[in-house]
Amino acid sequence: MIGIVRDTWRAVLIVVVVVLLREGFSERPAVPSWPAQPGAWQPAPGAWQPAPTPIVVTQPQERPLRRVAAALTELGDSVIGVVR
Repeated sequence: MIGIVRDTWRAVLIVVVVVLLREGFSERPAVPSWPAQPGAWQPAPGAWQPAPTPIVVTQPQERPLRRVAAALTELGDSVIGVVR
């Protein structure tokens, strides 16, 4: 049983070492500079951005369900006060 575990760990370590060596020795292609041709047409700065939309701030609407719940809570508190 211990031999199987030892062999499994050896296999895992070999795979890890092989992957790390491949990454270390692989040559990555050079990143091309942008634009590829000097003097190529480029859009004006900011031309790609959409027009800014105005920000409208509105007051949150009071919800009728919350008003009813607040009134019922107040009524319950009053009833509890009367019973005491």
